[in-house]
Amino acid sequence: MAASVRDADWAESGPGPVEGWPPGLRQTLDNLLSQPLPMALLWGENLLYFHNDAYAERLALQHLAFGRPLLENSSGFPGQSAINQVLAGRSVVEDVPRSVLTNRGDPDCVMVLSPIPDEQGDVRGVLLALATRSGEGLLNARPQSGDGYRALFNALDDGFCVAEVLFDADKRPSDVHFMEVNAAFERLTGLGDAAGRTMRALAPGHDEHWHDICGRVALSGRPERFENPDAAPARPYDAYAFPVGGPRQNRVAILLRDIMPRLLAEAALHANERRKTFLLELSDALQPLADPQDIMASAGALLGAHLRVDRCGYGEVDAAGDHFTVVRDWTNGGTASARGTYRIGDFGPELSAEQRAGRKLVIEDALADPRVQGVESAYMAAGGLRSTLAVPLMKKGRWIASFFVQQASPRTWTAEEEALLWEVAERTWAAVEKAHVEWALRESEKRLRIVVSELQHRVRNILTVVRSVFARTFDRRGDQEEMADHFKGRLDALARSQIVVTQTAAGTADLENLIRDELMSVGAHDGPQVRIEGPDVQLNSKAAESLGLAVHELTTNAVKYGALRATGASLDIFWTVDLDQGGQQILTLCWAEQGVPAVSVNPGHEGFGRELIEEALPYRLGAETKLEFRGGGIRCSIVMPLDMAPNRELKEPVDER
Repeated sequence: MAASVRDADWAESGPGPVEGWPPGLRQTLDNLLSQPLPMALLWGENLLYFHNDAYAERLALQHLAFGRPLLENSSGFPGQSAINQVLAGRSVVEDVPRSVLTNRGDPDCVMVLSPIPDEQGDVRGVLLALATRSGEGLLNARPQSGDGYRALFNALDDGFCVAEVLFDADKRPSDVHFMEVNAAFERLTGLGDAAGRTMRALAPGHDEHWHDICGRVALSGRPERFENPDAAPARPYDAYAFPVGGPRQNRVAILLRDIMPRLLAEAALHANERRKTFLLELSDALQPLADPQDIMASAGALLGAHLRVDRCGYGEVDAAGDHFTVVRDWTNGGTASARGTYRIGDFGPELSAEQRAGRKLVIEDALADPRVQGVESAYMAAGGLRSTLAVPLMKKGRWIASFFVQQASPRTWTAEEEALLWEVAERTWAAVEKAHVEWALRESEKRLRIVVSELQHRVRNILTVVRSVFARTFDRRGDQEEMADHFKGRLDALARSQIVVTQTAAGTADLENLIRDELMSVGAHDGPQVRIEGPDVQLNSKAAESLGLAVHELTTNAVKYGALRATGASLDIFWTVDLDQGGQQILTLCWAEQGVPAVSVNPGHEGFGRELIEEALPYRLGAETKLEFRGGGIRCSIVMPLDMAPNRELKEPVDER
């Protein structure tokens, strides 16, 4: 076969010129062709087929297919069904049908198919080796070139050995003598220089399951598969043991496959499933909660139990960035809570620097962490657990809070735990933000309902007041134009009081502004003729409406007949606020005119203003009023509680005609 490779025109077919073949193909093929061990090779994407002379002698195959793609040789090709498994990185042992053997009287034969990696570790080929149960092939073929055979044998990515099982006098397996092993076998089992030595000599404390399994295979002639997932300090493997040699030789061959990648993938899959299940439980737990503190407490309890930590909590940073307050935390029952406020500067610049920069804080052992040295007292005051993992919450580039987990003993935090903490923190903060938004929406709706209710009440109240003012203005005979002017003035007074009330969020009116606005409407203001003095007083809308009308009536009278008309007259408006015996605030408002030359001491006509002051204010505001027509001008006093007047409307007029 070596001559066939040397003389063939590979430039026109197959893999191309020999000079361009990959080093892995040339090295493997050189070793394969020079060995008496029956072997074949499939290489590359098209699975180009090569075999040595020993392989061709044992199997009834046509040499014309040499170097051609497997698809051209697929008819009756032994091991074809297992090739996809081998290309995926798994070694396979297959029985060889007698129908493909050159001499069908030969002993039973098995084929070992192993992946061949390239320089980058990717599977590029499949190595096929024949072994008979009578001891030929892998067991007792001795190559002409030992170095080449050993290189080929060690090129197998999977472990392989041929061993003799030793039995005691009671036919119980007592030891295993290794006759042939490759490098992968030693790597997977951790048994160095195993060839020619026994298991007990190599590893006296090795698990007895090896002896038992090999003994059963040697005696029964039936292959067995087993796993050793905890093969420390070596690597976990999957093993396939099958008998070789004669019935009394007690020999077995064992093929080992590295299952570390599979176990890691299974562990990652299991961890991912646990993570998904936990996050689903977290979402279900947070979904019905509306209070931010309840959300934090629930998230902390779930995460703390899931990670099996001693403490899990949430803390906020004040606006100045100087203090950190642990608002809520969960503990395992044996650890104290860390709730409280702490000065960030006490922990030193390094511990807070990571959080301020938006990065995680990892402390695996505070007693060995140089960042904690010198600030141990602050660290102990904050709970003093030895390991911490914390992730920050940033808003507009500023550190505003942290979510953390802690352990009383040293702990190495894994990348998976860190990722989960970030995920829980983000989900929890999203739930808290949602709760804040929903709370603000509820409060806004509540305020809107209050405003609408207040507006409805105010509109009804204003309409009632307007009807009452209209009725009292036009309930007597008189000049229609004059009565219209009175009515318009009173509506303007009501409008001014409403404007003052609606200028504040609380719906209140400042008493001084109410008085000044009314005086300004007739061109009057404080000065030599008018003096206004009193403390700050806020009136509710009902009091503002009624007092606004009363001040309007007094102002109108002063303009027509009193101090705002007469030369040399003066007007004093002053008020005080005192507490009665029950601690209630009492407003005393006085209107005093002086220097008015002619005022009827006892007017015969009771107008709207007098009725409003003497009847409506006591009824509506619980006020005590006194209206005096003195020589020199009117004096009016109004004494009323400030907290809340009786909720009564102005009386509708009674038609006594």
